[in-house]
Amino acid sequence: MGALNRGENVAIVSSRGTPGISDPAYLLVRAAHQAGLPVVPIPGASSLAAALSASGVPTDRFCFVGFLPRRPSKRRRIIEELKTRDETAVIYESPHRFLKTMSELHSALGDRELTICRELTKKFEEIRLGGFADLIEHFSSRPVRGEFIIILRASSSKEKHDQIPGQEEGI
Repeated sequence: MGALNRGENVAIVSSRGTPGISDPAYLLVRAAHQAGLPVVPIPGASSLAAALSASGVPTDRFCFVGFLPRRPSKRRRIIEELKTRDETAVIYESPHRFLKTMSELHSALGDRELTICRELTKKFEEIRLGGFADLIEHFSSRPVRGEFIIILRASSSKEKHDQIPGQEEGI
């Protein structure tokens, strides 16, 4: 904050995508706003936006969950809330908890459609669409490495979103 108060330009850089998205940079941004200092976003890499654009599920409305809590009671509460949400949900997950999280989501939500994005924009990038059972089987049969983005399609969205606007006119 001292550098900003002296009129210097300061950049926030994150090793995991856009600062402030599932990242504590919001604390610095809030402090700058409270101090009356300018905050200027500079668009750049965003795994959230990249994953949504490649997911093949409706993106007109979505809920960003970020990383699920480690505490089981909070974790279960958020997963339960996902049952009734009427939009795509995006969850970040580490490789160490990925398969456990997938099993918990499958048990709570049933076999709805989802997309898994792994290591986006990196050498071992992988994007897979399917149901929980197929994707759990796929990722159980190989080493689970890299950060994951789980994109859950809303349970009620299949019928109302699976037509391209204008498609009825033969585009």
